[in-house]
Amino acid sequence: MSKELNQLALEKLYKRIDIRLYSQGNTGWVLKNLKRVKENLQYTRELVVEDECIAEEIESAQYGNVGLPVLANHSSYFNAENVDPAVRDEQLEQVLDIIPANALRTFRYA
Repeated sequence: MSKELNQLALEKLYKRIDIRLYSQGNTGWVLKNLKRVKENLQYTRELVVEDECIAEEIESAQYGNVGLPVLANHSSYFNAENVDPAVRDEQLEQVLDIIPANALRTFRYA
């Protein structure tokens, strides 16, 4: 039973990967972790790449999805101008190279 639950958890855990290219820290962190779990990326079906900072959405009982503004003290973290485009593109290319061929069903670039 434990092996079956582990298999199910792996499939759910790696089903969707979100990468925020405007944050060099996020992209580097994702890339580093994907290299460590390379064998589990066969379960990845959806890759979402955000090139611009879009406020995170939260669910509100009264109003549905609500977008939050970027906090002023984190503006340098979310500023795309602080990320070198060559480094950003290289890291995205490395992520795409790690994911096995024919694994993805959805690739969104926003």
